[in-house]
Amino acid sequence: MYDHTNFEETKYGFTGFLNSGASAYTQNIREELVLQQLSQLLGNDSLHPLKYTDKVWIGENIFTGTQNIQRPHQNNGHPLLQNGYMNNKLYFSGTETSTVFAGYMEGAICAAIKMAEIIKSY
Repeated sequence: MYDHTNFEETKYGFTGFLNSGASAYTQNIREELVLQQLSQLLGNDSLHPLKYTDKVWIGENIFTGTQNIQRPHQNNGHPLLQNGYMNNKLYFSGTETSTVFAGYMEGAICAAIKMAEIIKSY
C-alpha cells in the first residue's frame, strides 16, 4: 500500500495492489476484505472510508478472449533474463527475473543470491 496524501495534507488516500486471485471476488467482497485488513493495521476508523474504488485490470478482456494484457507474473523468470549481455558486463537481477518465487520477496532474495554467485566468479 502507498500513502497518497497530498503535499498540503488536505486530501488523503491509499493506493494498493491485491493478489491476482482477488479478481475472482465481487467488488463488494474485495472492499470488505481490504477494509478488514486495513482495520487490523490502522484501527476500526478505517472501516468507514469516504470512498472506496478498485480496478480489476484483467476484467472482461480475459473472459471474452480478447486479452491484450498479460496476467501478473506471466513472464517472470523468462530465460532471456538469465543471460549476461554485452560480453557478460550487463545482467538483469530482481524479483521479476527469478526463476523461483518470481514477483515476490523470496524471488528477490533468490535473484540476489544468484547474482552474487555470478559476480563472485569474476
